[in-house]
Parts: sequence; C-alpha cells; structure tokens
Amino acid sequence: MPWVRLDDEFYDHRKVADLDPAVMLACIGLHTLALCWCNHNLTDGVVPVNQVFRLAGDLSLAVPSGSPRELIDELVRVGMWEIHECDERGRATSFAIHDYLDYQPSRARHEADIRRKSEGGKKGMASRWGAKPETRTDSGFDKSSNNPTNKRTNNSAITRARTRARNNPSDIITDPSGSTHVSPAEKSSAEDVPVENSPAADEFADVDFGEDEDLAADVEDEGPQEPPSPKRGKRASGPSPPPVTELVALYHEHCPSLPRVLKAEGARRDRLVRAHAQMGREGLADYFRRVEASDFLAGRAKEWRADLDWILKPANMQRILEGVHDNRAPAKKVRSGVATALALVRQHEEEEAGREAL
Repeated sequence: MPWVRLDDEFYDHRKVADLDPAVMLACIGLHTLALCWCNHNLTDGVVPVNQVFRLAGDLSLAVPSGSPRELIDELVRVGMWEIHECDERGRATSFAIHDYLDYQPSRARHEADIRRKSEGGKKGMASRWGAKPETRTDSGFDKSSNNPTNKRTNNSAITRARTRARNNPSDIITDPSGSTHVSPAEKSSAEDVPVENSPAADEFADVDFGEDEDLAADVEDEGPQEPPSPKRGKRASGPSPPPVTELVALYHEHCPSLPRVLKAEGARRDRLVRAHAQMGREGLADYFRRVEASDFLAGRAKEWRADLDWILKPANMQRILEGVHDNRAPAKKVRSGVATALALVRQHEEEEAGREAL
C-alpha cells in the first residue's frame, strides 16, 4: 500500500497523553514505523518482535536503558499495542497494533482490489481491441460469416457444383416455385471431387453463368480490407547518422574558443544529432565556424561565452543563423554640434581671407 492512515487528532488521544513523558516521543516514533511496516507487508497489524527491535534501532540516547523493551512495555500498558503470540516460556514473539483494521485496509481487501483492477483492465482491453471468441468446427475451420477464406472456399464449391449440374441435367431439381437448384448430395460431393472437362462442358465454355458477379458480391460483403501493417523493428533505408563522437570532434575543431565537451548524453546528444539531420555535416561545420567567428559568442567581447548546449537550443540557433550575433563594423564617429560649428567658422574665415587677398 502507498500510505497509512493516521488521524489528525492522534496527538490528542488519551492513550498518547497517558504515555510516560520521558519516552513518549520514542514510543510514538516506534508506533508510526510499525504502522508503516505492517501496511507495507500486509500483516493486518501484526509485527514480530525481531522487527520491533530492528525498527527501534539504537535507543541509547532516547531511553535510559537503551533497550526497546521499555518502549514495548509502555505501548502495551496504555493499550496502543497488544501481545499477539508467545513462545513456550511465555515471552511475546509478536505484537498486534490495537484497532489496526479499523483504520487501515486488510490484506483480503487489498488482494480483492488487485483482482478487481485486473479484471477491469482485461475488460477494457477487450472493449478497446474488440476481441471476440472464435467459432470453430470439428474440422478446425472458422464458420463465422466474417471469414473471407471461408467465403471463398464455399464459393469455389458452389461454382464446381453448378458446372457439374449443367453437365448432368438429371441432377437439377425444380421446386414448386419454378426455381432450379443443385441437389445437396451433388453440392457436397463437388467440394471433394475435382471437375473433369467432358465433351458436354465445351458447349457452355462461352456462356456467362454469373459466377464473377457472385464472387464480386461476396467480396463487397467482406467490407474494405485493411492494408497489412508494416513490420516493426525495421528502419527506413538511408545513410546512418555519424557517431556522436564525430560530431563532438567537429565542434572541437571549429569552436576552439568554446568550452570543451566531456560527455554527450541525453538532451545534448539528441540536439546534436537533430542539428546534423537538419543541416548535414558541412552545414553543421559552417554553423560552428560562424559561432567561432562571433566575438560575442566566443567570449572575446565580454567575459561570458557560449557553450554547446547554448548554441544548440532552437531559439539561439535561429538567432545565430539570422546573424544577430555576427560581428559589426565599428561605427563612424559622429561629430558633435560644437565641432561642426567650429569647422564651418574656419571654412568661412578661409573664404573671407581669400577674397581680401584678391
């Protein structure tokens, strides 16, 4: 069971209040561990004495005597535990938690829940997949009307019987309504006896008796045929991707400024393989070279630098491919307003000096 039930007023129960204050906390801890052990092992609240000693552990700091016997005696005294079994000398070999089954599920109920869930799962699978029992005859053939093989087998037998009936008109029976049909004996014998080409059969060689229409109608009754499911376990033919170690080596070769990769596992491996599948080996190499050429990504502009995980994230890859982090040419220095005004004044003075000289 995944959990045990403990009342939220357990702390205020009269039996807990009756515990010796010197060992109360140790008794409650042992009682809680015993509850968990019984619920996990489905013992219906019975715990052997050896398990009590194992659960208690070292009590040298919690109990003056250092022995679980003092805790057991206190739990039995207040009525939280009861002696369940004793040996020949009258020593307790197991204890039962009082009113355990009033709050915790029993072993029988737990097993019944498992059986109920198992039956529910089987019914759900049968309902989902439409499992139906097969109807078989003594000969081992399925007589259900939905069996295409059975339909084609019956069709072949009827066709052979019709051919023999036309070759031997005496086997044709006419009922009071005026319709003709093949006798049952002849129909059954037609399934096992092969048809031989007799001279009389040549007369009907070019006559259409409607067998093709009957076969087509039977095929239509069968409904649409599902295509065969592809075999699992086979991958589509094509070049296999290179090992991840080769892709890591490609990264180390073209991105020497970026941190080296020690392990390529999990999401890092998947992103690296996906990038290779999208860009190819040469495209991936060009991508790594573009990253290395960026002063920002390589850490030459700032103290921060990118790593393999960062440059393989889809959002970051899009920005890198769009040139967001490419190096920019240094911007031209724009003259301030004062410098521009001084330049115009000097130019005006030079022009005036030239006119005076003339």
